[in-house]
Amino acid sequence: MKALIIDDSPSSIALLEAHLSRWGYQVESASSGEDAWRILSEGGIRLVLCDWEMPGMDGPTLCRKIRSADLGHYVYMILFTGRSRSEDLVDGLSAGADDFVRKPLIPEELRLRLGAGTRILALEDKLESRNLALEKALSDLDAGYARLRADLSAAARLQASNLPPADFRLGEVRFTSLYRPSQYVAGDMFNYVRLNSTHTAFYMIDVAGHGVQAALHAVALHQWLTPDHLVDAGCAPLDPAQVLVTLNHHFQGHDEDTPYFTMIYGVLEEASFEISLGIAGHPAPLLLDGRGGLHPVGGPGYPVGLLPDATWESVHLSLRRDHDTLVLYTDGLAEALNCPGGDIAAQMDSLSHGDPVALRHGILGLLQHQAEQHDDISLVILSHEKEDKS
Repeated sequence: MKALIIDDSPSSIALLEAHLSRWGYQVESASSGEDAWRILSEGGIRLVLCDWEMPGMDGPTLCRKIRSADLGHYVYMILFTGRSRSEDLVDGLSAGADDFVRKPLIPEELRLRLGAGTRILALEDKLESRNLALEKALSDLDAGYARLRADLSAAARLQASNLPPADFRLGEVRFTSLYRPSQYVAGDMFNYVRLNSTHTAFYMIDVAGHGVQAALHAVALHQWLTPDHLVDAGCAPLDPAQVLVTLNHHFQGHDEDTPYFTMIYGVLEEASFEISLGIAGHPAPLLLDGRGGLHPVGGPGYPVGLLPDATWESVHLSLRRDHDTLVLYTDGLAEALNCPGGDIAAQMDSLSHGDPVALRHGILGLLQHQAEQHDDISLVILSHEKEDKS
């Protein structure tokens, strides 16, 4: 380790150089504070032994100059002095000295104090090394998080592109929807599928869990739910209960990492506005009748993917054109409306006033004031609207 001796006495410098060289230190010397500062500014000095009393820049002044400068590393300062008053020692420590050696110097005491300073500098170096490693790790972690956020944002855009527009029409059928994931990507998925010239299928899925795993499972379900799997050989729609059984066999979980999901699958006959529904562990859809009342339709049934031999029964209903509206939602909406176990029908009824558009706007208004969202939210409102022939 490199040490700098500062003393205006050549004989003192010679004696100290002899001791320090014998103890294994690389030694430089200066006869004034000004010369010492020039050497310190060139770098490489870690230990300084400085006489208190010197003409020009004395020891405490040099200490203050070193402490106020940025030398790129810590410099351990030892002042040697004949002063013994406690006030003087306080002044030296306040100036930035780390230790003192009283004159006349005792070689063994000086060696031990230098050894203590060397250990402190070694600890300082180790701490600096660890801090640099920590800074690099934090920088790498920030860069990794930035890449992850970018990937998740891209995944969220891709998942959202699989969803239909918020206001979508198929002939005289109007679908109004709302989608809000709790994280970047969601386990919720819904869509509308034209099965043939007279029938349209619609579904809503809520995969157990949150985040990437649930989202990937939802996308896999979305890719499976195509007309190839939803109609028979004659292109007639399969019964919703049969579709749920097929899904249950196809997506049966074989380990605890395979999530189950709740689902509503429905088929609408557009001419009669008759609907067949299969409900698998999902919140029951609500029927908004023309008089403004909201009523649950059907029961929950089993979720898909839990029981290999589960079966379901389809529910059939007829919607009155220009009067009735069907509302599908995930349980995240019930939680957001503060009625996870209560009467969500009454809550929605107070928002809708018999109007499906007012219902969507009312729910959006409530969600805008929501401080925190814990679950994915999906809403689909199915209603009749005459085609504009103009």
